[in-house]
Amino acid sequence: MLKSLISWVKYRRLRKRIVRLLRDVRRANICHWDRWSTAQRNMLEQMEKELRSALANHGECGESFLQKCDGKLLELEGRGPAMRCWTENVEMLLAATIVAVAFRVFFFQTFTIPTNSMLPTYHGMHATLSQWNQEGSRWDSMVYGKTCYALKSKWGGRVRIPINDRETAMRQQSFIAYEVVKVRRFFIFSTVKRRYTLLVGEGKVTVDVPGEFDLESIIMERFFPKILSRRIADALNDGTMARRHGQFFLDTHCDISAGEVLLAFCLQRGDVLFVDRISPHFFSMKCGEAIVFATGRVPSIGENDRYYIKRLVAMPGDSISVIGQQLWRNGMPSNDSAAIAMNNGQKSSYGGYRAYGNLTSGAFAVPDGTFFVMGDNSASSYDSRFFGPIPQNAVIGRPIWVFYPKRDQISMDIPQNTLE
Repeated sequence: MLKSLISWVKYRRLRKRIVRLLRDVRRANICHWDRWSTAQRNMLEQMEKELRSALANHGECGESFLQKCDGKLLELEGRGPAMRCWTENVEMLLAATIVAVAFRVFFFQTFTIPTNSMLPTYHGMHATLSQWNQEGSRWDSMVYGKTCYALKSKWGGRVRIPINDRETAMRQQSFIAYEVVKVRRFFIFSTVKRRYTLLVGEGKVTVDVPGEFDLESIIMERFFPKILSRRIADALNDGTMARRHGQFFLDTHCDISAGEVLLAFCLQRGDVLFVDRISPHFFSMKCGEAIVFATGRVPSIGENDRYYIKRLVAMPGDSISVIGQQLWRNGMPSNDSAAIAMNNGQKSSYGGYRAYGNLTSGAFAVPDGTFFVMGDNSASSYDSRFFGPIPQNAVIGRPIWVFYPKRDQISMDIPQNTLE
């Protein structure tokens, strides 16, 4: 019985070696047939016949024969006994892709912060006006994540800026009009962009920026530096806003010549961080920590394939309110994290909380099975005050480490919300 078992094991091992050698011979023929000489081709054909015969006869061949086959293949290919061709490279690439996707879905995911709703804890995209002839270096692009734009106009004349009506402005969270377009990257991948249009005389100048970026502050700073914080409605009184063909425009009272740079700015991308997707399955979320959640799982948002990062400020059953720019939870000032405490004290660059949306009429009771989330930059954060509490199953992870880009000395001023 024991001898039979040992014989069977040896036979299985021998059979595997024969099958492997047959595979290597086939791949050698497929990958390198054109470069083999006639003698080499005949040798490979004879080797394949002998291997098939040994396989049919239950592995009846000597160890020396198998070593001889290994040696011949090694001599022909000039490397290891396992022959390599494009099929193996494809298999390896597919396996690596599957592992990477599984790692991203179940363990750690990279996430780019689009907006500045979590300033100064986390940075979103940030733009600054630049010199007309400034060009971004490769160092700035790789290390600081900067992209420089310089818009030249083919036309000359008065510069006008299309703006939205009140309803559209509230929906798009921007008074400056734009359209959402899809553009191709590398002729394969599509990405969403915001396309802004500036009117110069009878012509148009367009610029595409990332879909999450709002160019409004840069446009206002460029053409209206003295009324940056003025409401758009006030422009009706001073004559800077006009209406033409059903579209509202801001007249900049600025004339440029053809070929002149209309607008130049440098855009620095938001923080890129790792999101821990494992711990939420084993450890409960705690009030005061930052979380990342999927917008597609929030009924009042309903946007697929987008993620928001906010701070969890109230748990199910809690009562949340803002009193005097301080966040109160269950009748007491919240002190659940250092960021909340600094916001309540308006220390450093934290500007305090604002009682917008659901918090304008007093305390808000958080329903069961939901979280109430807010941004650290309360004055310019689209959060549960507007779209309501989020379901607990919308949370996908915790931010753990910002690894890109390196931050230079950018302005830490927290932008104020122009849609109050």
